[in-house]
Amino acid sequence: MKGISRNLLCFIRSGLLLVVMVFAMAVLPGFATRAQAAEYPDYMSFTAVDGDVTIGMKKWSTPDDYVLEYSKDRQDWSSVTLMDTNENIVTIPDGETYYFRTDRVRDGIGKEDIDYGDGSYTPRYWNFTMTGAGKVEAGGNIMSLLDPTCEKTSMGQNAFQYLFYACDKLLTSPKLLSQTLADSCYRFMFDSCSSLTKAPKLPAQNLADECYWGMFGRCSSLTEAPELPAQTLTSGCYCGMFSGCSSLGKAPKLSAQILADECYRLMFDSCSSLTEASELPAQTLADNCYSDMFSGCSSLTKAPELPAQILADECYIGMFSGCSSLVEAPKLPAATLATSCYTFMFSGCSSLTEAPELPVQTLTPGCYGGMFSGCRSLVRAPKLPAATLASACYTWMFADCSSLTEAPDLPAETLSYSCYFRMFSGCSSLKEAPRLPAQTLMNECYLGMFSGCPKLTEISVGFTGVEAGYSTKDCLENWLVGVSETGTLLCPESILQYTNEELCLPAGWVMKDMNAPERQQINSFVTRMYQQCLYREPDQAGLEGWAGQLENGNMNGADIAQAFVFSNEMLDKNLSDAEFVKVLYRSMMGREADEAGLAGWVSQLQGGFISRSEVTKAFVESAEFTGICTEYGITRGDFKAVGDIERFVTRFYTICFGRTADQKGHWGWVVNLREKNLNGAQIADAFFFSDEFVGKNVSDEDYIATLYRTILGREADTAGLAGWVEQLQNNQMTRRDILAAFIESTEFTGLCAGYGIERGSL
Repeated sequence: MKGISRNLLCFIRSGLLLVVMVFAMAVLPGFATRAQAAEYPDYMSFTAVDGDVTIGMKKWSTPDDYVLEYSKDRQDWSSVTLMDTNENIVTIPDGETYYFRTDRVRDGIGKEDIDYGDGSYTPRYWNFTMTGAGKVEAGGNIMSLLDPTCEKTSMGQNAFQYLFYACDKLLTSPKLLSQTLADSCYRFMFDSCSSLTKAPKLPAQNLADECYWGMFGRCSSLTEAPELPAQTLTSGCYCGMFSGCSSLGKAPKLSAQILADECYRLMFDSCSSLTEASELPAQTLADNCYSDMFSGCSSLTKAPELPAQILADECYIGMFSGCSSLVEAPKLPAATLATSCYTFMFSGCSSLTEAPELPVQTLTPGCYGGMFSGCRSLVRAPKLPAATLASACYTWMFADCSSLTEAPDLPAETLSYSCYFRMFSGCSSLKEAPRLPAQTLMNECYLGMFSGCPKLTEISVGFTGVEAGYSTKDCLENWLVGVSETGTLLCPESILQYTNEELCLPAGWVMKDMNAPERQQINSFVTRMYQQCLYREPDQAGLEGWAGQLENGNMNGADIAQAFVFSNEMLDKNLSDAEFVKVLYRSMMGREADEAGLAGWVSQLQGGFISRSEVTKAFVESAEFTGICTEYGITRGDFKAVGDIERFVTRFYTICFGRTADQKGHWGWVVNLREKNLNGAQIADAFFFSDEFVGKNVSDEDYIATLYRTILGREADTAGLAGWVEQLQNNQMTRRDILAAFIESTEFTGLCAGYGIERGSL
């Protein structure tokens, strides 16, 4: 071997290797197949699962004729020229895989839509059909349908639109590896693929107009969305992308800072299982960018932050409409509005209890239209300080907010077309209307504004005329349909000449001059209560609301006194006993407290011998307050003290919480017990399972001992305490089970009866 040259040695080795390879290919099963497989392009494939499946293609409108080739082994190919509207291609037996490619390089299977120029269009495309008993798993590179070598990395407009439309047998998708997209390239590609469980990766960084529009719409089995890494968006790029994906639980990360028209429109519409929304950091918006983005997401409880300061036309229109579990709205910091920017934004959010602040002073057409319509749990409207209105700016804003009890002030003195159209229609709990100071009515300005507000008994208006060319009916039609059958329209003297029919008033309503002497006298009484109890001048809506209640006989002097002394505004002041009594002296007796009287009342309060409502009753029924009411021409009435109920609530604060009651919280419980909205059992349950008490993390022994003191009014006996603790520690009863047993006891029944409240049960 020493004499053999290097070249000869290499030749011998090569020959041996060739012999080994030939031998392996001849005798080793699968060797040749694996070697050849590495040479094949990554053709798109379909595998039949759980039964045979027939693959076909269907033609919509007039796309180009298409040649599709298919193979079982990627060596022998069959060709089908697709020209007709619907053609079956091949039946794939259960468990087998077929591969598909085109015959030549193409830009796409779909064609540009036929646009009729009137907003309507006809799409042109081929889409796969799948029939038979089985399901289909797709794989491989989708680009083999455009290039038989799979080397093509770009595509044309509408390339794969609707390709798998309504393929409800499709379980998995092929690979979508192209980095370069084109307008509408994947539009509605997997729409209505109701068995698709996993979306393909979408690696493209540069998007195109409408590229993903409706791509996975109604894929009701899809549980996870793909990553969407693009930073720069295009018009309609994600529009409706996951619409109707009812199993999708989490939205993908959306980090784009600059948006485009309709980029996120309808993106997660009707994703009823979605509980986590994407962060939306963009500071610069575009027309319709978020319109209906999360509409119908009925499991979404929290909205993402919306930091944008400058809005765009219809940017938030319908964004959270139908999100019935949403409990908190995001802050809306924008100082400048755009046309219809917030239209129907929270419509149908039936769990929303509080609206965000809306401090903007200058409005735009339709800006707040229907914004909170159907928010049935909304109890208070945000302030609306704008003095300059725009057409339809408040139309339908609070329609069907059936829990809304208080309307915001509406200070604008110049109206606009349809500005307040149906603003409060269907607000069945609304008791007070805002004052409407504008002097000239505009076409449809108040149409249907308070329709369906049965508790409304008074409206105060400032109008003295109507825009040229219109009648009062054009401006007021149906504005008070469905309000109280009897009520009062407070208006300027010049309006008294009109009939109820001309002003669209219910037949039982009367008109009164808002500046009549007797009305001014009542206004003075109410103003005095504001000044003496709340230390401020009245707001116009509040003044007219309370004065109207007095004038109509719905309230008397005692009722007004209670409403002010125990109002949230006064309770929020958290007055000491001495300060509280001083307020009563000034408001009910018209003088400062004398030293001996003040000391006596404070001593009674601090000793627990008398409650604040009982002190108030004594002042209201005094000769001094009777004289004040007579002076202002109103009926005094009697004060209904609730001292026993106050003491019942106080024992829970003192024994259960171990602290003095906060005034607002204390009075809230008292009112609910007085109005029989709650009973003793519900109060006990609320206190013992409140965050405050649970947060104390008391031991089982301390829990039982506190129940004895609070519910039974005595200390625990040794045997009883040990027995209940044993029940807890052996998991035979829960803490709430034991509370329920204590509530059913004879002692608690007697306790509730002694305080004049219903006991109830858990």
